[in-house]
Amino acid sequence: MILDIDHNLKEHVRFKDPSFPLEVWTGNYSKFPDGIMSSHWHNVFEFGILISGEIDCHFNDMHFTLKEGDCIFINSGI
Repeated sequence: MILDIDHNLKEHVRFKDPSFPLEVWTGNYSKFPDGIMSSHWHNVFEFGILISGEIDCHFNDMHFTLKEGDCIFINSGI
């Protein structure tokens, strides 16, 4: 996975149909370099479900671990 991130760490999210900004993405985070997704933010919110494994999450001053079956909501601008 390649993220389109600018110098302000803003990810430019592209939708197949910009008039209906909803997408479903799947990813294997272990395929990122060292298993780490680059720090970034965007103007859209995200809802995610961890299908398997564990992920360490860092948002602002928070740190927590998601485990298989956990869900997460990330508001826009975070």
